[in-house]
Amino acid sequence: MLRPLHVHGVSTPEGYRALQTAALAALATRHLRRAAQPWICLAPRTVYVAMGKWLLRCVCGNAPAVDPEWRLACCLECGAIFEHVDVPDDWRAIEAALHKRPATRTQAWVPGETVADLEAENAAHGVA
Repeated sequence: MLRPLHVHGVSTPEGYRALQTAALAALATRHLRRAAQPWICLAPRTVYVAMGKWLLRCVCGNAPAVDPEWRLACCLECGAIFEHVDVPDDWRAIEAALHKRPATRTQAWVPGETVADLEAENAAHGVA
């Protein structure tokens, strides 16, 4: 599944945060306003997979990329930083089941779906 490394080209949590700071400054320049500052968001958020990407829904409505290993997401729109994101314990098995699907648009998972559910969907669609 795609993570900040694949979506934004960042390979460390520090790189993701630096990218966020630069993106917020660029956004401010384009809109001729003061740059938003990164801030820690304590509102609980649920991760999901859509179009082959680990995501969460930000308080501003954006969907920043999540890295399940870092348990981190940074919103490039409002500056929210989500630390210690709650990722399912079986995220690697979820990824493995979704990687079997040839079309990125079908690589989706929502909380509550089990790996068995994903494998059953794969089998129903002839994906082994």
